[in-house]
Amino acid sequence: MFRLQIYVMLGIILFYSCQQNSTEPGGSDNRASGTVSLAMDIAKAPADVVKIAGMIYRPEHDTIFFDFKIKDQLATANVENVQSGEWTLEVFAYNKHDIIIYAGSTVVIVYGGKITPVALHLNPTTGSIVIEVTWGDGNGELTPRGQIIQDYHENYLGSILGSDELGWTGDISDCSPGTISEAALTRTLQRINYFKRLVGMPDNIIFDPVKNDQCQEAALMMHANGSLSHSPPQDWNCYTAAGADALANSLLGYGLHTGNFITTLIKSADFSGAAHRRLLLFSGSIDFGYGCTTAYSALRVYGDVPDLPAESLPEYLPYPPAGYCPAELVFDTWSFSSPTGDLSGVSVTMVDAAGAVVPVTTDNYVPHYGFTTITWRPDNIITDSPEDMVYTVTVSDIAGHSSSSYTYNVIIIQPD
Repeated sequence: MFRLQIYVMLGIILFYSCQQNSTEPGGSDNRASGTVSLAMDIAKAPADVVKIAGMIYRPEHDTIFFDFKIKDQLATANVENVQSGEWTLEVFAYNKHDIIIYAGSTVVIVYGGKITPVALHLNPTTGSIVIEVTWGDGNGELTPRGQIIQDYHENYLGSILGSDELGWTGDISDCSPGTISEAALTRTLQRINYFKRLVGMPDNIIFDPVKNDQCQEAALMMHANGSLSHSPPQDWNCYTAAGADALANSLLGYGLHTGNFITTLIKSADFSGAAHRRLLLFSGSIDFGYGCTTAYSALRVYGDVPDLPAESLPEYLPYPPAGYCPAELVFDTWSFSSPTGDLSGVSVTMVDAAGAVVPVTTDNYVPHYGFTTITWRPDNIITDSPEDMVYTVTVSDIAGHSSSSYTYNVIIIQPD
């Protein structure tokens, strides 16, 4: 494991430095802008780090990209036209193939005419800020990127189930719902909790055996009638009240089962404002039920919702998630969800790592279905590059929330 001490000298000299008033934390002086200077000691950086770049951003401001100049084991950068106030600083280290191999972020509060403090488990010293960064070497603590890759292999790829492992024992000729194998249930649940964890939600979903049985009846009913329905008529073949109740409270699918069905629910976000994605990830219930045949699936996501305190809920939940995301799981429709905010009038903007604007098409706002959510489709997102691809998303004009705007980065990686 390598440890890198980064000495970040964030001093700002404002055009209005002659004035006596100063900017308070979190605030801004719209008249004041200046230069932020950064210096990093890279003497202990891994040998494969050959380039370092960064960005700073804040709500309602353009993201500012910059490169560090490396000389004599020191990396320095000057960032122009920075206003006082709170900014997010992100730093990326590249190898000789121009691939991001390390990344980190922190919040910087810039004061007029003062050294800026940084809060990220830091030990401040006179005239500088000391940041200890752990560089994962594959033998000890994993980097955040490494954790995402490991989770993908162990729990996304690890939850694949072959058709020969499904083990459905039902029969429509005698309306027997049958059962599916224990492996089918286990890996379906594994896939659900993988996606919950990926977006930062608790990965604590369980399957209720009673709900599993009801969903099995629901799947049989759909199979026997060759149709999907949330409100089947009582003259349906193999109709049962328990199966009908499960159909009314489940996400339904045809042609897929187990893990593939779960991924399709996340992917098919162009239906009713990502209703399937939202209900799977943010239904509030923790006791699900699942049943399927070889052709139809029913996942019960409605149930008792625990009384969660407001402080336990995340401020926002995007998909693809903020941070690293396997390229295979970056789909055409992106979404941003809020437990409490009103997203009916928001605007969405995106830029790539070079600062170029990414055109987006925002979908009609659809309320309900779990957390309030807005969806959009960005153009020309690159998911097949061997390099990590960074996209910065800003969602503005949020009403009824502690913050009216959020900016975050999605880093698309190849987890092979």
